[in-house]
Amino acid sequence: MKLNCNLDCNLNTSFGLVEKQGDAYSFELNPDKRLVKKINGEKATGELYNIVGIDQNNVKMLDRFYSQSFYYPFGCYKKDFIHACIVSGILGEKVYFANQASETKLKLFQITGKQILKSTEKLFASLSNDINLNFMIMCETYIETLGGQIYKIYDMIKNRVNNPFLVLFVGGESISYGDGVPHYLYESLNCLTVKN
Repeated sequence: MKLNCNLDCNLNTSFGLVEKQGDAYSFELNPDKRLVKKINGEKATGELYNIVGIDQNNVKMLDRFYSQSFYYPFGCYKKDFIHACIVSGILGEKVYFANQASETKLKLFQITGKQILKSTEKLFASLSNDINLNFMIMCETYIETLGGQIYKIYDMIKNRVNNPFLVLFVGGESISYGDGVPHYLYESLNCLTVKN
């Protein structure tokens, strides 16, 4: 969606991601930048399990990781944005990202409910009081991560926003700030505010 209008529009972004301690990891990627062949010179699958602390011989741990891999994305910073790569599949010794990696050196991030609420509260505190409309796109992972606590975000909005608002939960929150540079985001909240 592209928006052109003569109103004052601002786009604010917050992330529920926390950078895990440690160095960036080296990724050997196919030309499509989604298929990971090696991590740190090792076979991708085994090294992925080592990095996230999964015993690949433990079926319960593997099952848990497969259903929750989006909580542990790899990523890098681009213009103050975290470009996260979600592990979307594992086939043999290859790992697949849901989106293209924009770098070959990536850090490990983690999403937590506490960080989602903290970053969301900070974003809403920074908003002006004279806003006419708020249009928000939020990561669908926030619903799964927060469960019933998702209503805390609703309460934050109601306490801060006195005008109409719309919140959409989506998978993949890609944005551009008018400079034409796309930012492919995950685990983020993007808030477009409009005022006269």
